[in-house]
Amino acid sequence: MRNVCYRKARCAGVTFIELLIATLIMVMALMGLMSLWVVAFSFTAQSSDTGVGYNLGRLEVERMKDIGFFYASDGTQTRFFKQTSSGTTEVASAAGADFQVTTSVTTGHLTGNNDTSFQLAASASDQEMRRVRVTVTALRVKEVVFDTMTYLSRGGR
Repeated sequence: MRNVCYRKARCAGVTFIELLIATLIMVMALMGLMSLWVVAFSFTAQSSDTGVGYNLGRLEVERMKDIGFFYASDGTQTRFFKQTSSGTTEVASAAGADFQVTTSVTTGHLTGNNDTSFQLAASASDQEMRRVRVTVTALRVKEVVFDTMTYLSRGGR
């Protein structure tokens, strides 16, 4: 028995195997797109953390400059912030916080041209400076997203 199509209408169409293969190809393409979406989402979240961390660190440096040399006391201070839809707000503890801002102030004087030549002051002098180091950590990923240092002097802010 020979299967011969006498009319074109009976020969046109898609077999079940062809339909399964087309579906398989579409599913594979969609899986690739979904994995690409996950990677793009993680990059966006990391970029957002870096941007917020930079702004928190910059605000902390400006806050220390506003306090000034005479009112910035030696020691380490840790503050916590939570990111909300309306912005970033300070919270009391690490529970539920997204960012940790650590500010360290030490008093000393420079003996050379680089940071390694900063020595702690044994006694008060006109050459005294306060070194302010600000570190911002994203608590979700436990990664430092911003770290900077500046100096406060007696004569300026």
